[in-house]
Amino acid sequence: MGPSSNPGSRGPVPKPSAVKAARGTSKKKINRREPKIGVAAPTMPDDMTEAARAEARRLTAEAMTLRVLTRTDRGVILAAAQAYDVWQQAEKSIRKRGVLIRERNVGGNLITKANPATKIVADAWRRYVSALCQLGLTPAMRQRVVALEDTDPRDDPAARYMQ
Repeated sequence: MGPSSNPGSRGPVPKPSAVKAARGTSKKKINRREPKIGVAAPTMPDDMTEAARAEARRLTAEAMTLRVLTRTDRGVILAAAQAYDVWQQAEKSIRKRGVLIRERNVGGNLITKANPATKIVADAWRRYVSALCQLGLTPAMRQRVVALEDTDPRDDPAARYMQ
């Protein structure tokens, strides 16, 4: 899974117009009609595990503090929270059974092999960190974040349309 926000596109993820403006990018390259979405916490589904729900609440609070979260970021929060939950469950399995496990192969011989949970941990961690990067919640990404401005729903054509 690459850093592209549009499946099938190539190259780095495009920078938001606010970031380009803050960095002094040529005015010709700035999208003046980029949609503006106000800061807001997304809703979470009822069927989340308690660990995923707690992580979603924690990440939402952090992202709201940074003023980078909108209602449309629900999927990213969910992806991070669910990856965190899977990661913690796999870590628990490793603590219980160990990194190496012994089991019988098809021939009946006792073999030692890596606990399958180690691959699950690595995958869940990668998905978790990827979602944190999307939200600007890692040290490297935080320095690139530009906080959103508050918008009045009366000034937002999309909000007016949805009413």
